[in-house]
Amino acid sequence: MAKFKDLSPAEQSQYRDNMRHSAAHVLAEAVLTLFPDAQLTIGPPIEDGFYYDFSVENPFTPDDLEDRKTDATVDQIEYRLCRERSDAG
Repeated sequence: MAKFKDLSPAEQSQYRDNMRHSAAHVLAEAVLTLFPDAQLTIGPPIEDGFYYDFSVENPFTPDDLEDRKTDATVDQIEYRLCRERSDAG
């Protein structure tokens, strides 16, 4: 596997987009694990990273996250990221 620095600019851009897309999914899964009543709304990769908006009764606060640090962490959730191609027509 080629190192990131050895990829062409177009390949680096595609790699970043793929990683941001995957990271958004990991974020969504982690939030849903911590806040099961949360509803996913939108979470696209963007130019400088990614984000996810969630529909919740009360907005998240730093205290919410601090209280739940011991409940679950992303490394406690087993992930297998794989790339699949589809020839949707």
